Amino acid sequence: MKKSFLKFQFLAVMLFASAMVFAQTENIFWDREFWKSAPSVETLKVKIAEGNDAVARNARGFDAVSNALLANAPVEAITFLLSLEGNGPNKITHDGRNYIFWAASRQNLEIMQILVDKGSSM
Repeated sequence: MKKSFLKFQFLAVMLFASAMVFAQTENIFWDREFWKSAPSVETLKVKIAEGNDAVARNARGFDAVSNALLANAPVEAITFLLSLEGNGPNKITHDGRNYIFWAASRQNLEIMQILVDKGSSM
């Protein structure tokens, strides 16, 4: 009886882990390949309307804004994402960093200035 229960627990954990991996790939904004296409604001709006979450963080703490910054997405796209409720200038992402650190890592002075103007902490 005990072995059956352990097998059941193992199977349940594996199914849960598989579901988490699948759920992570569902959100297009977590896909680094998506950002390589330099999506426009219109494309972002379409993807949001399709059910993709531009605010949610993946298991590693990256969200649409951090991925867009890392991919050097168009300033207009990043500015649009920053305008969404839940993507404020001090939102914490990977390693406890906020967006200004990701903008600085890409030497994106324009976005850094936008973030400072929005009250980003440094």
